[in-house]
Amino acid sequence: METLEPKRHYLSWPVIALIDFVTIISFENIFYPFQNQGLSVVISWIFLLFAYVIPYELIVSQMSLTFDNQSGGLASWVRRSSNDTLGYWTSWMYWVQSVPYIVDVSNSVIVSFSWMFLGNNTLDKKMSTFWFGMLTFAIILIFILLENVFKNSLEILSLIGGGAMFIMSVLFVLLAGYAVMNGAPIATRPSIGVLSCRTLA
Repeated sequence: METLEPKRHYLSWPVIALIDFVTIISFENIFYPFQNQGLSVVISWIFLLFAYVIPYELIVSQMSLTFDNQSGGLASWVRRSSNDTLGYWTSWMYWVQSVPYIVDVSNSVIVSFSWMFLGNNTLDKKMSTFWFGMLTFAIILIFILLENVFKNSLEILSLIGGGAMFIMSVLFVLLAGYAVMNGAPIATRPSIGVLSCRTLA
């Protein structure tokens, strides 16, 4: 008699790559350092790739393969590799930092809609604090409902959001390179250290 094994569902490599790009690098980590440092940020990108991104990926891969039957994620990994107390604190700290992160993400959705419909980021100034908070809560609730109603909603949303962010990041880098090669001036401000050196000179 054949035993029926539960069918496992695996995330595809493109989805994993896009999730990693969104959670580890993200568009903001490309845009703001380039705005503040100019072209010298490319050295920082290369350094972070080898000093942070690749080691982070290897550690997560090793832990997930070692404790593949644990459903608690990082908290379960810490608990199994150390003790229950550290696992509890890891879980608690992860939950605490997730609360403002969720609110920040929903606020980012509002800002994105503001740019889409108004052409600027002034939507929050056109409503009271109460209604802005209610809109933020509604967006969080919609995402919670989507995750519970649709089985693969997290995978689909990650694919859409990660793909869009990846395309925007690539376009940003290409356009910045094109502008510099065609004689556009670098509009980034010099850092405080450079200003102070010029003042002393």
